[in-house]
Amino acid sequence: MLGNAVAAIDDLRTSIDSVVDAAERMRAGIDVLGKVVVRGGRTSLAEIITFGSELAHHHTKLIGGVSWPDVLPSYPVVAARSVAISTVAAALSALAISLQEHRSLTRIEASVTMVDGVAHLRLACEVPGAVFRLHRG
Repeated sequence: MLGNAVAAIDDLRTSIDSVVDAAERMRAGIDVLGKVVVRGGRTSLAEIITFGSELAHHHTKLIGGVSWPDVLPSYPVVAARSVAISTVAAALSALAISLQEHRSLTRIEASVTMVDGVAHLRLACEVPGAVFRLHRG
């Protein structure tokens, strides 16, 4: 009987930890949305990547996340801030959803290069039996 009570308490503790984690992620998402909507104007590529990745986190966490270089470029971005962030978030989410449909639990490997003043984001991942890449330049 005591063993069942201990197991039940462990299950309850795990459930509470999951709820706390989910609440923290929701708060972080709301903070990011607030920064995207409230603060307009120009921004850097690093900020766009950071906020876009945060908004896509719900989808990307299910496949192992996104791996960006440790140091993101701080190039200024001319595009509208909210549009640029939404584009990165949508691309990451779409790729993560596609990977889930293929039952692949491999993380997205992302990189950034500059070519003639234009930033190119490369999102790549391995799918069993193939390599699936979404490239937008």
